[in-house]
Amino acid sequence: MAQHPFLKSIKPANLLSFGPNTEEIELRPLNILIGPNGSGKTNLIEVLGMLKELPDRDPWSSVKRSGVDEWFWKEGKLKENAASVSAVVCLGEERGDEYSYSLQITKQRSFLSVWEEVVAPVSSHGSQNGIRKSLVRSAYNAQILGPSEVRAVEGPNVEAERSIFSQLSAVALAMADSNSPKLYAIGEFFAKMAFYRDWEFGVGSEARNPQSASERTAYLEEDSRNLAHMLNALRTGDNFYLRDRFNDLLSRFYDGAEDIEIELTGGRVSLRMLERNGMSTPAVRLSDGTLRWLALLVILLNPTPPPVICLEEPELGLHPDAIHILADLLREASTRTQLIVTTHSTALVDAFSDDPEAVCVCEKIDGATVIKRLDKERLKVWLESYSLGHLWASGEIGGNRW
Repeated sequence: MAQHPFLKSIKPANLLSFGPNTEEIELRPLNILIGPNGSGKTNLIEVLGMLKELPDRDPWSSVKRSGVDEWFWKEGKLKENAASVSAVVCLGEERGDEYSYSLQITKQRSFLSVWEEVVAPVSSHGSQNGIRKSLVRSAYNAQILGPSEVRAVEGPNVEAERSIFSQLSAVALAMADSNSPKLYAIGEFFAKMAFYRDWEFGVGSEARNPQSASERTAYLEEDSRNLAHMLNALRTGDNFYLRDRFNDLLSRFYDGAEDIEIELTGGRVSLRMLERNGMSTPAVRLSDGTLRWLALLVILLNPTPPPVICLEEPELGLHPDAIHILADLLREASTRTQLIVTTHSTALVDAFSDDPEAVCVCEKIDGATVIKRLDKERLKVWLESYSLGHLWASGEIGGNRW
C-alpha cells in the first residue's frame, strides 16, 4: 500500500447505483475502473465527491444539483429512503492511523436526517489494536426547500468526547476549531481530494484564456483556469529539476515542441508553446489534446499532489501513441498519491497487462453496481497468450455491454 495518506476502502449502500448489499470496495494506490456506460464508474467518483464536500459549510451542494431523490437507489422497494457510505481513511503507515468514517442519510418527508460517526482505530491485528473508539457521533437534519435545494436547519445533537453545537459536519467542526487533531486531519484529507470530471479544453475552455496573475492554488483546478500558473510552478523554483522531464514528455507528445513560455501582461498571465523552428503558439490556438496533455502533466508530475485524485477518461483527445506514456505516468504518480481513474480505452488497459490487479471491473447486477478487482493468478494462463485489453474486448473479464 501507499505510504502517503489514502482511502483503504469505501462502501456505499442504497446510494446512486449502489444497492443495499454492496460489498466493501478495497482501494489500492492505482485503481483503473472499466465497465460499460451506466455501470457505476462515475457514481463511485460522485460518492467520493460527497465526502470531499463534508468539510464545507454547504456539504450538500452535489445533492442540490440533481435533487435529493436522485441520490437514493431506485431499484429497491424500501419503506423509507435510507442510504449510507462508509470509508476507511489511512493517515499514516501505522495501524493506529486508520479511521472509519460513516455517513447515514435518511429522507423523511421534507427532511434529510444525517448521522455521522468517526471511529478509531480500525484494525483486526490483535485485540489491543482491534479496540474501536468513537471519536465523534453527530446527528442533524437538513430541510428540503425545493426539488434541488437543501439547507441545514438544526444543529447536531452530538455525543462525543467534547460538546459540539453547530450546523456543520463533524469534520468541518473539527477544522473550524482545531481542537481534535485526528478529526481535523480527516477533514483536511477529504477537502484536498481532487476531481477532474467535466474538464473541457474546447474553444471556450478557461485554460485557453489569459489568467489573473494573483490566482494561485496548490493544485490544478477542475476547469484548468490556473493551468498557466501550475505549469510555471511545476518547472521553476524548487521544482526546476522537473523541467527537463516535462520538456521530454511534451516533445514525445507534440513533435517539434521544445518548451512552454508564461507571459505576464497587464496583470494577466498567458501560455505559449515554443517550437524548434523559433515559432510559438498561444494557448488559444493549441489543440484540445495538447491542452489536455499539459493538464495531465501538471496533475501527474506534481511532486506534492493531493492525497486522492479522481480522473475521468484521461485518454480522451489523445493519440493512441500517447496512451502507453500516460500509463507510465499513472504508475509513477501512484507512488505519491492515490489514483481512481475511469476509462473506456482498451489500449490503456493493455498497458496494465503486467499488473491486472490495478484494474477494477464495474457491472450492473440486478440493477445494482458491483465492482470487482481483477485477480492476477486467475488470469495468469490467459495473459501468457493475450493482453489484458484483448481479454476485456473479447468479454473474458466482464465489463462489457454485451
